[in-house]
Amino acid sequence: MSVGDVRADVWSLAPPAGRPTAAVLFLDAELYLERVGSAALLRRLQERRVIPPAVAVFLSDGGAAARHQDFVCRPEYARFVACDLVGAVREKHPGVTEIVIAGLSLSGLAAAYAATRHPAVFRAAVCQSPSFWWEQGRFGEELPAATPAGP
Repeated sequence: MSVGDVRADVWSLAPPAGRPTAAVLFLDAELYLERVGSAALLRRLQERRVIPPAVAVFLSDGGAAARHQDFVCRPEYARFVACDLVGAVREKHPGVTEIVIAGLSLSGLAAAYAATRHPAVFRAAVCQSPSFWWEQGRFGEELPAATPAGP
């Protein structure tokens, strides 16, 4: 999948049963698949009905150089994930209404950035040890203003 100067390999895993109503987007696919074991964990949670049927989408980090370009509060990358990738997921799985984005370390920063820049798209962000220290905490300084919670 590519848009503009963003190119990424994407893998997806459909739920073991039922139509997915949610999607979990994992940035840093290689880490989540090879080291964290996220695919097996999601399968177990869904089989035990701890979480609803969800499609897992794993977005490649593109290598070390790309991580340090894409994952550091880059608006184009956040837009690519929120619009193009989420659009492709919803096209393939029209029942998906809830989207969660997940990342760790630098991709945790990217997940937080995308979720705060596109709050209508992402229900939540899972940020494992996010690199909020990046550029002396610039992420925190640039957070959008909070909005009142709904009724």
